[in-house]
Amino acid sequence: MRLPIEMKIQQLIQEYPEVEALFKEYFKYFYDEKLDEILFKRLSVKGALNIIELDEAKKEEFLEKFNKIVTIKKEVSNNGKN
Repeated sequence: MRLPIEMKIQQLIQEYPEVEALFKEYFKYFYDEKLDEILFKRLSVKGALNIIELDEAKKEEFLEKFNKIVTIKKEVSNNGKN
């Protein structure tokens, strides 16, 4: 199974709609330049982070928030299956 950070952004938004607000905050450039529809089909979160060149503190902050959202969603989904 692929890690969420390696998944294409468009796929993540479909599976975890909650992450889009986070993407809009950190990947603002893509949205402002109207590149999101094109690039999000091809870019993973990891790739987008490399392109926008966030400093390490901001990258860690993003990853913590991202992982929290994805983990909560997975836990909710798994609890519903039991």
